[in-house]
Amino acid sequence: MKIYDEEAYASHPGSNWVYNKLSLSEKLGYVCGPAGVKVKESGEYIVRPIMNLSGMGAKAKIVKCKARQTPTWEPGYFWCEVFEGRHISADFVYRTGERFTKFVSEGFNSKSELYKFNRWERLEELPEECLIPVWLDSILNPKRCNIEFIGGHIIEVHLRHGTDFPENAKTIIPIWKDSDQQEHHTWMSAGYTYIDNADDADGNLDNPRVGFYYK
Repeated sequence: MKIYDEEAYASHPGSNWVYNKLSLSEKLGYVCGPAGVKVKESGEYIVRPIMNLSGMGAKAKIVKCKARQTPTWEPGYFWCEVFEGRHISADFVYRTGERFTKFVSEGFNSKSELYKFNRWERLEELPEECLIPVWLDSILNPKRCNIEFIGGHIIEVHLRHGTDFPENAKTIIPIWKDSDQQEHHTWMSAGYTYIDNADDADGNLDNPRVGFYYK
């Protein structure tokens, strides 16, 4: 049975603070701060809601900011340093106090539309750079969880497993509302199967996902 973030949050009152991305980022030692706090160095920063149970990376964006200015004034948002590298999503399960990797995939998107992934590829194992600190491990044990990494840096923790990959699929291609018939024809001709899987992040996406092609 699929479990979504709002259900997982309500089911784990003692550890659901991990959904607070600002608190998580602070504990992981990242350069970050809430809306209104100024940055020390000029550069690019990711701005997004401190907590987002709607998923899909809704409202996240990368902005350029000069030193001694704030990347955002939007209440309820925070900013964080930007990480480069592979975007990994991994499901974990704990048995008798030990953590096991259940499922791993790699996502591909662009800086201009962070939520709009072009594809996800299933991986055979978790990349070595994706490490979980001992203090976080102790909080997550004995729960099931999903952790997202960029360049080996933890960016999100979910107290549930991923919900998107059809069973036995190795590749999924998200299809968005603005996709045209040529795109559908391209993936069908390549032997992919289509499945409806709509998600608009509770109305927070201008261009919602309507489904997937998978193979």
